[in-house]
Amino acid sequence: MSNKTSIHLSSFCDNWNENLEKHILKAAEIGFDAVEMPLFDARTFEVKKYLKVLKDTNLLVTTGNAISCETDIASTNKAIRQKGIEYLKIAIDKSLRLNSQCLNGVLYEPWGALDTYTIENRKFLVQSLNQVDEYLNQVNFKINLELINRYEGNRLNNVSQGLSILNEVNSENINLHIDTFHMNIEESNIIESIKKGGDRIKYVHFSENNRSAIGTGSIDFIKIIEALNSINYQGIISIESFISTKGDIGKQVKIWNESLFKSNIQMVEFSYKYLKQLLKRGKYAN
Repeated sequence: MSNKTSIHLSSFCDNWNENLEKHILKAAEIGFDAVEMPLFDARTFEVKKYLKVLKDTNLLVTTGNAISCETDIASTNKAIRQKGIEYLKIAIDKSLRLNSQCLNGVLYEPWGALDTYTIENRKFLVQSLNQVDEYLNQVNFKINLELINRYEGNRLNNVSQGLSILNEVNSENINLHIDTFHMNIEESNIIESIKKGGDRIKYVHFSENNRSAIGTGSIDFIKIIEALNSINYQGIISIESFISTKGDIGKQVKIWNESLFKSNIQMVEFSYKYLKQLLKRGKYAN
């Protein structure tokens, strides 16, 4: 396997809207190939703030985002749907300006809202994604829909549901983003689901069953690496782990218990070393 290693920069943070510059520098120092930049509110995200540090570190970039109830592209309210489509266009434009490889995340439903999701909502979701796809064709860019667990969303919880939507949208620009934390909750068999997703899986988050450092919980990452190897996944593997109970991140992702690690940086460093060991093993698998 020839995967690039990445870190979701919020893994360094206690709060969502921290200045990411020092975290970018730390990611480069640790040895990551790439960083995953959360755009927060894409409308106000300051691209220029980070261009120099990204250029100086020579890190690859991916971007992450989510929509809100006010920008829900599956809403029965046409004005809200249109606002959501325009919001995603802004997120795509900001990603392009950051030289991002792709935009990932919960781009199809308001994260954590758990609103009613009907057949009519699904119809509007497909219509909206088709409109987004038209824009993706114009700007030559890709997005990946993150599959999340039932406690954070109710539209796309597993690979089968993700593939079903992709089959209706029929776009080469829109694919799947899997996350081992969410898969551990929703998939009956993570390995078989990865194989089922096949070449529609274009982005991968590694996160433990308790969202802490990879290699400290119950998820069998060795088998997951072997499964990714079996589908010839050549994309980025990004660590997304959270341990802080201090700020709004811990509150929103429900980190109630103190970690064995003394700091976010220590947790990220441990995860990086573990991921490098996994990738070395995967290179020679089979």
